[in-house]
Amino acid sequence: MSKESQALLNGFQSRIEQNVNDLADFLAKRKTQYPLLELTEDDYKVLETISLTPRQVGVLRKGLMAMGQGIVFSLLCIIDGVSYVEKAIPDLAIVDRNTRKDISEQFLHDEFIGLLKD
Repeated sequence: MSKESQALLNGFQSRIEQNVNDLADFLAKRKTQYPLLELTEDDYKVLETISLTPRQVGVLRKGLMAMGQGIVFSLLCIIDGVSYVEKAIPDLAIVDRNTRKDISEQFLHDEFIGLLKD
């Protein structure tokens, strides 16, 4: 794996973890707002009725991590050209802006799954 693709994939994983932690903390501590969630006043009232144990929060984190990783994996499959999209995107790649070189030595989706298994 090139150092550029490793940095990119590590960045994806780091952001997934941060967002999952933020959302789980929001749900567990009932903060008043969470970015990206468009909750109504009634939604917040429903959340106030939920009492999560630390174990339940842990399971929630696992589910959210899997969902975030699945989304990134699916996007990388599209970039790598191994997943169907309605309209084909010719020659899609993630490249270094300075060198114009493709940063991936292999398929990015394979590299991402390998990173998760390490």
